[in-house]
Parts: sequence; C-alpha cells; structure tokens
Amino acid sequence: MTDLDSLSGIDLGGRAVLNQKDAAQFLGVSVDTIRHRTNDGTLDCYRLGACGKERLYRVSDLLAALVLIPTAGTIAAGR
Repeated sequence: MTDLDSLSGIDLGGRAVLNQKDAAQFLGVSVDTIRHRTNDGTLDCYRLGACGKERLYRVSDLLAALVLIPTAGTIAAGR
C-alpha cells in the first residue's frame, strides 16, 4: 500500500481518478456530499457519458479539498 492508500483505506491501485463512490470513501464522506460539493463548485470533477452523468475525480483535487479542522487536541498540540 502507498501512503495515499493508507490515508483513505481504499486501494487506489495507481489510479489518478476515482468515481463518485470511491471519491466519497477516499474523503470519508457520503456520495451525496461529493455530489453537492461538485454542484456548488467547491470540488472539481470530469463528466463522462452522453448526458455527463458519470463523474470522475482526480485524486490530486480530492487531496486539495481536504481541510484540517482544528480540534481541542490539535490546538493544544500547536498544529
């Protein structure tokens, strides 16, 4: 497993893009959250298919979307 695989708990298998379900699992959120973030423009995706219904997400875009949320533990540790 690579470091990215251990972050997400899924085997990326060298993939640079993920479908909605895998992107949600990678970020630890629901598929609905991924779809909402795409619709509101806070997360980029690539649409495929005749109607553009299938969405693919670059792993690099998913990593860029991650934000450290301060908690009491991280504040006390000075992170």
